[in-house]
Amino acid sequence: MHRSSAFLWLVLAQLSCGGRASPDATRSADAGAPSPPTPPPACVLDPGFPPGTSVVDCGLPPHVTLVGADAVALYALSEAGAFYRIDKTTGERTLLYQAPSSPQTGPVVFALGLGDDAALAGGALLAFTLGGGVWALDPSRPSTPVNVLGDVFENPPLVDDTSMYFLRADMGPGYIQYVDVERAPISGGASIVLVPTYDTPVALGGGFVYLATPVDGSSIDPPYPQLVRVPIGGGAVGTVLETLDTSGVAGAIAADEDAVYVIGSSHTSGIQASYPITRFPAAGGAPTTLATLGPIDPEVPGPVPWGLRLDDVFVYFLGSGGTEDVFGVASALYRVPNASPSSTPQLVVEATSLGPPVFDAEFVYVALQRGGTYGPIEGAILRLPKSALPPPGAQ
Repeated sequence: MHRSSAFLWLVLAQLSCGGRASPDATRSADAGAPSPPTPPPACVLDPGFPPGTSVVDCGLPPHVTLVGADAVALYALSEAGAFYRIDKTTGERTLLYQAPSSPQTGPVVFALGLGDDAALAGGALLAFTLGGGVWALDPSRPSTPVNVLGDVFENPPLVDDTSMYFLRADMGPGYIQYVDVERAPISGGASIVLVPTYDTPVALGGGFVYLATPVDGSSIDPPYPQLVRVPIGGGAVGTVLETLDTSGVAGAIAADEDAVYVIGSSHTSGIQASYPITRFPAAGGAPTTLATLGPIDPEVPGPVPWGLRLDDVFVYFLGSGGTEDVFGVASALYRVPNASPSSTPQLVVEATSLGPPVFDAEFVYVALQRGGTYGPIEGAILRLPKSALPPPGAQ
């Protein structure tokens, strides 16, 4: 399969009018009228998972990733562009939209599993790979995608409940010209300039957009970029880190109300590197190294950390032999306390095709691939009670 949006973009562009896709054209499986959800299959939990773990849904395509959660449902996206709503309590599954296949090449890759292919925000399901720009789906029922932001960015926007934040780029055959950092409403509409520079948005937290300044060369070698921040409503730019030493992996930077969390890359020899996960107070002060993975020799692949995710107490991250491929690759989910050193990250779960988790107050949810030896290869979504996970240091 090919990760290409050209086919769908042509289909949707031909059907759009004033930036909105026609409801009579590329449709979901009955977008005009709500379809009944699919009753959940009989899902059995495989052995080896933490106590209290349960299966929310199974029988999904093997390569599926979670993109969000609300009070009543989980939202998932398959590699081939199927968007699902799964009821947390009953496991009933609703197909919200299925992206079309290419008549020439068949199924098209719409998700890589890195956690940045789509997002649930402000009552909308936002898709970043369906076509040029951002397309919104109704998370409550099948619907037709609506274009809410044009093809004006290279990297997927960051989103909160009201807005999208992105580095505007003018793109054409053979060139990309970066313009400025902008904010646009998730419902569509005119954008405003937040920062008239070429900085890249890397995290949202505490009412600020965090930006990495541009540098020439690799992000893991000097000169390093700076990390700055600007209020989401606009205002003065403030420097958070004079030197941002980041590994550059997907999800290497995250932020909350009080701090920024960074997966760094500290070289120890010509081929080995360690990966510290560090908490930097947003208002200044001494950093805290929460954990360090490595040294890791590329000739003997180790658990390279990536995909930072935050809840109120812990920093979660994934570890695998690399971050270019998620689907079909063995991986593990770890966590460490978000404000104190921990020399040994706590293992939460190990699986194949494991992507970034989503949370609610009580549970951690993960999507994974299972089967092949004693059953069919399928995707499944598991629910792990936070209260049942052992405290750090207990393993």
